[in-house]
Amino acid sequence: MANVWKMFTDEEVKTLSENLWVRKVTHKLIRYTDEFKEEFLRRHAEGKTNQQIVMSLGFDPEMLGISRVQGMWMTVKDYAAKKQLDASGPEIPTVRSERQGGRNDQSLARRKI
Repeated sequence: MANVWKMFTDEEVKTLSENLWVRKVTHKLIRYTDEFKEEFLRRHAEGKTNQQIVMSLGFDPEMLGISRVQGMWMTVKDYAAKKQLDASGPEIPTVRSERQGGRNDQSLARRKI
């Protein structure tokens, strides 16, 4: 079964675009600022859940949709891995998620430049 992302209404797009943590939003997608991702990482390291973090940063988890809230850690983790790669060089571990048989399989891979 394909992953079904919640579509944003016109009103939700307007509301989300007013959030300082949002870089871009359309009816289908939302892109967060680098500052949001860094703050998310900091709060996650403190033991906060994805839902607690998004709520504390001014987002309504129901508006974002459960799939986005649950997947946010992967987005932020990928950002952190890329940032580390840009700063330090040759190889770092990253998590690659693949759709197989209707479930997410995660495997540790090495990214080389």
